[in-house]
Amino acid sequence: MRVANGFNVQTRERVLSLHNVDETNAAFWQEFHETAVWKRFVESYGTSPANLERIIDILINLYPEQDL
Repeated sequence: MRVANGFNVQTRERVLSLHNVDETNAAFWQEFHETAVWKRFVESYGTSPANLERIIDILINLYPEQDL
């Protein structure tokens, strides 16, 4: 997957940049925290440091082939 300015070039989805090269991760997290998925995650699992770290692992697994 090719990422430019925090977006998947092909799908135009905002993605978490593995190395935050373009410094776009703050915008990713802001948009992510406004989603129903985030709200459901917080209600189900809470926001412990371990759970927050798990989110990052999940997102990296969803987008493993970033061209940085």
